[in-house]
Amino acid sequence: MLPGGITTITVTGSYLDALGSPAQGVVMFTPGSALTDPSGKVILAGTPVQARLSAGAFSVVLPCTDSAVLSPSPFYYTVTEAVAGVAQAPFTISLPSSLGSTVDMSALTPAPVLPAPLSGLYVISVDGQSGAVKVTQVSGVTVTGTPVAGQVLKATSATTASWQNP
Repeated sequence: MLPGGITTITVTGSYLDALGSPAQGVVMFTPGSALTDPSGKVILAGTPVQARLSAGAFSVVLPCTDSAVLSPSPFYYTVTEAVAGVAQAPFTISLPSSLGSTVDMSALTPAPVLPAPLSGLYVISVDGQSGAVKVTQVSGVTVTGTPVAGQVLKATSATTASWQNP
C-alpha cells in the first residue's frame, strides 16, 4: 500500500486473442527511476509493477506521474506487454492526475521517447528538428572550436570566445 498523499490512478485494460477469447499474460509498468516521497520518508523502488491478466483483463493502482509529493516529477512508465499474441515493443506512458481516477490502456497514447544522449552539445528540438548542434555564435560573440566534456566557453576578446578547460 502506498503512503497517503501520493496521488494514484487505476489503470485498466482488456486483451483478447484473434478469435475474441481472453488473452493470457502480464502487463508490466516500470517507473523510469526510483521515486522518493520526502514527506513520507519513503523510496519507491524503480522495479516493475506486474498486472496479471485474469479472464483477459487487469486493473492496477499506480502513482500518478505528476504527483506533487514524488520526485522526480514528472516521470514516465515503461510499459511491457508479455501477452500471448501481442508483439509490441515496450513503450512509455504518462499517467497525469488530469486523466481522472481511472484510465483504460486503450485510451493512452505513448509518450514521446527522448533520443539517447549524443556526444557534444545537443538540443531536443529546434523548430521541430533534432540532433547535434554546433554553437558558432552566442549573443553576437563568435565561438570557435569544438568542446569536449568539462570545457566551458571563455571569451578571448570582445567579439570571440573558445572552448577551454576551466
